[in-house]
Amino acid sequence: MSVLVAVTAAAQQTVPTKTQQSPATKQVAPVQPAAGTSAQTGAQQPAPSTVAPDPGASLPPDTPVMTINNVCSADLSGSGPAQSSGSGCKTVITKAEFEKLVGAGSNQAALPPSARTRVAQPFAQAVVFDAIAKKRGIDKDPEVANYLKVTQMSALAQALRQKLVQEAQQVTPEQIDAYYKQHQGDFEEAKVSRLFIPKIAASQNIDQAKAKTVAEQLQKDAAAGKSMQDLEKQAYTELSLQQTPPSIEMGVRRRNAFPPAHQEAVFSLSVDQVTPVLEDPNAFYVYKVESKTTVPETNVSTEIKNSIAQNNYREELHSIFDPAETTLNPDYFGGMKNIDWNAGVEGEGRSAPAPARAPGRPTGTPPPTRQPQ
Repeated sequence: MSVLVAVTAAAQQTVPTKTQQSPATKQVAPVQPAAGTSAQTGAQQPAPSTVAPDPGASLPPDTPVMTINNVCSADLSGSGPAQSSGSGCKTVITKAEFEKLVGAGSNQAALPPSARTRVAQPFAQAVVFDAIAKKRGIDKDPEVANYLKVTQMSALAQALRQKLVQEAQQVTPEQIDAYYKQHQGDFEEAKVSRLFIPKIAASQNIDQAKAKTVAEQLQKDAAAGKSMQDLEKQAYTELSLQQTPPSIEMGVRRRNAFPPAHQEAVFSLSVDQVTPVLEDPNAFYVYKVESKTTVPETNVSTEIKNSIAQNNYREELHSIFDPAETTLNPDYFGGMKNIDWNAGVEGEGRSAPAPARAPGRPTGTPPPTRQPQ
């Protein structure tokens, strides 16, 4: 890692982004009025701030903030030749140049004094190294030139990804409303209780046929309105299981909180109905819907926006990579003949913001497929 890259990384770890709030200042308790005076006399004075003043913040952008004597360096703004003084050279760096270089590749706000102080020396060192390396022709070395080319490719790729994410996040209220209406089922939620009849148990052998028979009978009893908790206890008794039966209560859950094979069976039910016996390699299941509702659009607007942004980003990546058909020499690449862009695009899609859960309505985790210990 180059010195300047290290400087930039160090500065970015300490600078708040433009969308973040600065650390809160220490709150000072309001001064109580003196005895015998009215609390209504005049407006309350604001609490004094404990943040030290920053004279650097008010400096104009073209103010020199660093001067390195006897070092001839290209103008860091990229708009002119090296600056010189007398028979020697000096490199003069303005506030704008310093902050632009240190903050390269980020959307960060102005550098706070603590970050400036920390990066001043390594930044100056990078400028000196850069000037001396060019003077010695190191930038013309083929290996260095190749490294700079690869670095530029990586920087451009990262910049494009960031731009694509920003563009994907431009989602309108109309798009959110249309998505909500088209995916009503995704925003249904149900309060559910569940019978869990295990097929396997620690240190015990379970008769699979008997477990299935028990599950089928309990499903009929549940449909007849018998207590789900009593039925769960009955299952463990009839199968002679030593473990404590799990709770039947699953709480309020959205569709995607259930295993895919169980989702339709649960959400096609009306209130107080039960599913048929469902199974997987580990257990039999019977669900009962206690209540159903649909999450209001206002509660899931952020989740919807993030879902649309993910789709937008993924589609844009497909438009970029799908035409780029790539063939490989299988002798050189160990039998690999082409590149599956779809795998890469799906992976890139996860760079977009992840959907948020509905506020105050956690979907929880899917039902366990193994018997609780």
